[in-house]
Amino acid sequence: MLFLALQSPIDPLGERSFSMHQVQHLLLRTLGPMLLFLPSPQTTFISGLNTHVRRVLGRVGRVTGLGVLAHPITATLLFAGLAYVWQYPPYFELALRNDMVHYLMHVTMLGSGLLFWWCIFDTRPSSTRYGTRLAMLWIATTANIALGAYLTMKTGVLFPVYDELGRLWVDGDMDELLGGLIVWILGSMMSLVPFLVIIRHWGYKKDRMRKARMTVTSAGSDAVRKGPRETAENTRRLGWMLGLFSGGIFLALISVMFLSLAIRV
Repeated sequence: MLFLALQSPIDPLGERSFSMHQVQHLLLRTLGPMLLFLPSPQTTFISGLNTHVRRVLGRVGRVTGLGVLAHPITATLLFAGLAYVWQYPPYFELALRNDMVHYLMHVTMLGSGLLFWWCIFDTRPSSTRYGTRLAMLWIATTANIALGAYLTMKTGVLFPVYDELGRLWVDGDMDELLGGLIVWILGSMMSLVPFLVIIRHWGYKKDRMRKARMTVTSAGSDAVRKGPRETAENTRRLGWMLGLFSGGIFLALISVMFLSLAIRV
């Protein structure tokens, strides 16, 4: 996915079409990094390194501040915020006119995506709590919905630079409407898979903790009675979180739709 995002035909088409540029960004900051970290390779990768290399990497991380960048708050703000920064028309058009700025756009988007999805799918014991990961996804998805809805429902052309470069296929309004739909619908749908993965991993963790407690409990009958109650409670808690997450996304979507329509009117 990362290779496709930076090669022909997507890369040159992105310089002539706003909607294709959004496809490129979707591959570069969301789909590619998400698939890269979906199998949670961190533990396997670190286990294959010797002690000396681990210490060197730890020092490099402390000196360069990578630990701060990988913090859930920082990673979420970078992932959601850079999408807004680079969609700001003066910066977006500058990136299309200047190759170095365009490279900076792609590097920062890729880097923020790698940091964000690293935190989401990390399975190491010291990794981010599952509840925090759900909150990260909710914030990122809500920000994405707001941006996509605005690009879809705004009036006028935000990026006339494409007309100067030679816009392909459709006029400016339709091109930006299609780009907004890609950000709004396809970009927001990407949160469904990681959300379900987190819920599944959280359930497995609760089951392992329950089995460990049952093993060390001397009163076997009490543990047997306690186990099903805890499992049912955990299932209800996960169900409530799933419902609240879906409901929050729905309310945010409806609110932004009405707000965008009001601004358009």
